[in-house]
Amino acid sequence: MSERYDAVIVGGGVIGSSIAYHMAKKKMKVLLLEKGRLAGQASGAAAGMLAAQAETDGKGPLYKLAKESRAMFPRIAEELKELSGIDIGWVSRGIYKLALTEEEAETLRQSATDQLEQGERAEWLEPKELLRRLPALSETVCGGLFLPEDGQVSAPHLSLAFAKSAAALGAEVREFAEIDEILCDHSRVIGVAAGRQPIYSGTVVVACGAWSSRVLKRAGIELAAYPVKGECFSVVTHK
Repeated sequence: MSERYDAVIVGGGVIGSSIAYHMAKKKMKVLLLEKGRLAGQASGAAAGMLAAQAETDGKGPLYKLAKESRAMFPRIAEELKELSGIDIGWVSRGIYKLALTEEEAETLRQSATDQLEQGERAEWLEPKELLRRLPALSETVCGGLFLPEDGQVSAPHLSLAFAKSAAALGAEVREFAEIDEILCDHSRVIGVAAGRQPIYSGTVVVACGAWSSRVLKRAGIELAAYPVKGECFSVVTHK
């Protein structure tokens, strides 16, 4: 027996779950498919930085989009808490970028100058002032750039809140539902097959992160994307 949806989203990380949520808000019939657990891959391990200034060069369309996205989080945090009961851990206390060499210090000083010239908030801190604010740092630090507008969320909680909120708005969410293939009619995508059963849809969104290339290959689409190793750690200091 075949199924039909307005949109099928493949991938239950933060991006796929967010797309499902926003489509469900528009009263679309949405199906979200995740091959394992929701937020079980990169979205379950990401640091969750809202680093519009810290992780871009302050120029181009990506920077503009990142700033607009960052500005949406106070409202999104409230919406998701109301619908899902999940606190996404939104915090807006700034981000520090540290310089461990004189070369890095010079780069960050220039970054501070560039951002200030664009009307952004940024502050270069010499080692003495940086250590006054963050006394647990090594005294070998060469200074740091403080970006007070950047912040963070809990990436796993954000992903789950989007998925649960999407479900509350009528979206169907299926875990452990890996697709077998992308269904095509000549050159047009018309759905997916999961568990050997066809699921038809006017729109198929592939949101599998670094694994998207493997899924798209089933439809004859080549995407030069691959996973890379990253590390994240949390430090708690005791006085």
